[in-house]
Amino acid sequence: MKMLTVRLDDIRGKNVELSEEFSSSTFPVLSEMIHSGEVIITSPVLVEITAAHEFDHVRVSGRVEAGIRLACSRCCAEYDDRLSSAFELFYTKAQGAETVQDEEIELSEIDLVSVTYRGDEIDLIPEVDEQIVMELPLKPLCSEQCRGLCSNCGTDLNVADCGCHRGVSSLNFGALKDLKINQ
Repeated sequence: MKMLTVRLDDIRGKNVELSEEFSSSTFPVLSEMIHSGEVIITSPVLVEITAAHEFDHVRVSGRVEAGIRLACSRCCAEYDDRLSSAFELFYTKAQGAETVQDEEIELSEIDLVSVTYRGDEIDLIPEVDEQIVMELPLKPLCSEQCRGLCSNCGTDLNVADCGCHRGVSSLNFGALKDLKINQ
């Protein structure tokens, strides 16, 4: 398995650029999503990274791309799409033992893209994995005009019109609509 790391000695006084394709199995969370059937990756994952040492942190700017196949949340049809995400992360050296705080604290914008590291190498796989997963749509749509499936007969309304009555009705008392009261 290829490694996606930045050695601190390599970026002292210069930028390091990396552009490489990785198997989806390199990324643990993405692999789990593939095995559960949530997404299919149709191409290698392209990762482009620029890392630079700045003051007391390492700035990593990058882009990740991959071909994906998803199931539409309206009509259940599979469709191909392209995932692309640009990101910027700041890595700072961990200071001693990190403690868990019980009180709420407000995070600044820089805190949301900050990550700590230990040792003389930074493993980028967890954060790149996170960028890929965050870019996946919560409700995938094959198109904005997707009409979905008929709620009565299940016909794909993008392919044919079934003729069922699909008027707007309230679901609040839907269970009572067929209730017959004998007097």
